[in-house]
Amino acid sequence: MSRFAIMVDKVDADPVTIHKDSCSYYTDRKPDATTTVWCQVDTLEDAEELARRLDRNGAKRAACCLDGGVL
Repeated sequence: MSRFAIMVDKVDADPVTIHKDSCSYYTDRKPDATTTVWCQVDTLEDAEELARRLDRNGAKRAACCLDGGVL
C-alpha cells in the first residue's frame, strides 16, 4: 500500500507538495532541515485534504512521483 508524504516549505518558497513516501525527495530528506516540514498520511485523498489545509502558496502533487497536478 502506498503512503504519502506532504512537504511544507516554512518560508513559502515552494508550494505544499504531495509525494509518495517511496520518493527520493522524501527518503533522502534532511531530518534536521529548518525550513521544511514533512507529514505522512495513508491515502492520496487524505494527503490532498491536508495539503489544501496547509496551503498558503499553492498545493500540488509532485511531478517526480505523481502526476504534477495542481490542487
